[in-house]
Amino acid sequence: MSSNCNKTKCLYENLIFHFAGQKLSIPIRYKKEDKWWIARCAENYIVTRGRSLKETKELIKEALECYIETLKDIGELRRLKRFIIP
Repeated sequence: MSSNCNKTKCLYENLIFHFAGQKLSIPIRYKKEDKWWIARCAENYIVTRGRSLKETKELIKEALECYIETLKDIGELRRLKRFIIP
């Protein structure tokens, strides 16, 4: 996937999660490619796609929730430190 957003529609946002008493802010980039919206969380190597922006936002949120739960299960929550909002 090209990182060039000049010729295609790109949007950016920080998803906010509340987890284990912490508030996390995770940056996401959305890019329109043909009939698909692609959501990419580069910091965690998570990518998903959907037919609409709404669907894609739901899918990336679900993927990140699963990622956070997996980190909890394997004792690796320290990987989320850089996303904590003080």
